[in-house]
Amino acid sequence: MIAALLLLPVFLPGHAAKAGDVIAVARVVDHEELVLADGRMLRLAGLASIDDAGMLDALRRHSTRGVRVVALAEKPDRWGRLEAVLAVQGSAGEVLLAELLVEDGVAIWRGDSALTIRMAGSELVSALSGSYRERLLALEGDARRARRGGWGGASPMPLAAEDRARLKQYEGRYVVIVGRVTSVGERRKMTFVNFGEVWSRDFSVFITRDDWDKMAKESVSGESLKGRRVMVRGDLLFRKTTRGSVDGGSDGSLHGNTGRAPVIRLSVIHGISIQDSD
Repeated sequence: MIAALLLLPVFLPGHAAKAGDVIAVARVVDHEELVLADGRMLRLAGLASIDDAGMLDALRRHSTRGVRVVALAEKPDRWGRLEAVLAVQGSAGEVLLAELLVEDGVAIWRGDSALTIRMAGSELVSALSGSYRERLLALEGDARRARRGGWGGASPMPLAAEDRARLKQYEGRYVVIVGRVTSVGERRKMTFVNFGEVWSRDFSVFITRDDWDKMAKESVSGESLKGRRVMVRGDLLFRKTTRGSVDGGSDGSLHGNTGRAPVIRLSVIHGISIQDSD
């Protein structure tokens, strides 16, 4: 269920802070969580870390003068954290904290946040950032080309689709992967974008029929992807797959001997981008 959204912060009873006030950060817990002076635990919305140590350092550095809550989930997650979009004072005025973290190369945009989906048309966010998604993706591209933060170093993003050993290290995490599409299998319930010939070993992207139809409206097709170098993002999982058919059965089911292969279930929110010249 998608959490409800409050476009102005709501403060705990007994505290003097008003909606829109800048609030001190009492403690930065880790690379995605902080505690405000009023006791609320917040989790940054719409971001995924690609450099945990660097993101922790950047979060502490950018929040020294406090934060302003721009958007806030109404209900906490099971750990008591509220998903939030925060603004801080930058060198040229107020800016979204997410922009600074992405610009530093320590975080990437993830579009499946319930909060960022619901706030997409928010005037409060647009006034600071314009189109939230496009702005963060543009900053992300700049950081990637400049090899800043997690885009550089000994083990940089993006991950290579063919590097199975490295993919295994990132199992369960939100990642960016680049590779060349070897085939695309369109089935009744699912489309399979394959980055290798061995189904039980190689990386694949699964896209539901509904999302594939939506992508088609943006000129994405099997023909447009086959043989191209593309970038995808999402939660990287290793699941039981089959040896033999590289694109599954006609109904999206799997047949044959099972193995474990890296996959991302891609949604239209994340998209897929051709990277031949980048």
